[in-house]
Amino acid sequence: MELEKYLLESDDEQEIFDFYSQGPNGSILKRVAYTPTSIQNIWQLVMGDYDFEKDEINFRNVTNNNDREKVLATVGVTLYSFFGKKPDVMVYAKGSTKSRTRLYQIGISQMYE
Repeated sequence: MELEKYLLESDDEQEIFDFYSQGPNGSILKRVAYTPTSIQNIWQLVMGDYDFEKDEINFRNVTNNNDREKVLATVGVTLYSFFGKKPDVMVYAKGSTKSRTRLYQIGISQMYE
């Protein structure tokens, strides 16, 4: 199944990815960042709205741009690029709330193949 995705921009190391969510609440810059954890070869995936003023990712904001599947598919594409540069690591991802974690689990399980 081919899912619709947003156009991505990334850094050279394929660790930071930006794209714009488009919907009824406007054009919102999303950032996906991969950061190493304290455990060797385990990286964390962080995704949310990018706050220019604070130069940080707001992972608690609820955009409600009616594009959840497109956003999740776009995040999935970043994994392929990230693993292309770092094939021997593992990625850890968890939602900022239990309901978000469950939402991500459902999305992943639907596309697992």
